[in-house]
Amino acid sequence: MNAHTTPESARLPAKVQLPGRDPFVAVKFLRQKRQLDIPDRSGKRQSMSVLEAQFALRVRVAKLPEPQREYRFDADRRWKFDFAWPDWKIAVECEGGIWTQGRHTRALGFEADCSKYNAATVQGWRVLRFTAGMVKSGAAVETLTQAIQQAA
Repeated sequence: MNAHTTPESARLPAKVQLPGRDPFVAVKFLRQKRQLDIPDRSGKRQSMSVLEAQFALRVRVAKLPEPQREYRFDADRRWKFDFAWPDWKIAVECEGGIWTQGRHTRALGFEADCSKYNAATVQGWRVLRFTAGMVKSGAAVETLTQAIQQAA
């Protein structure tokens, strides 16, 4: 897997004029235009949350290898990662809604996430969890870059 293996169909639409260079503004603009459905490797269109789209855009800007989206790592439980680099067993989970009592911070959601992340760790995965603040500050891409460099 290298940094240039982006399927042509997964690129942002060429005719769309983005407002400015800020990835957060661009993603919100594309979301409003309903152009954030990006095909996965099988060609099936996958809708992303705004946070996931912002992370994906920052990964591309940093010229990191393209991840697999919604990667199923456990066939028995049907668990999926938001983003995965299976060759290196690196996964990223974008944890949204932490300030609004979203799914990841309520008791049942938190407990389910713990089970999922523990199972992934037992299977040899390194799971990186990022909040919107970490994505926006650049800390998420910085941490991911370090993980990829260590694994490569």
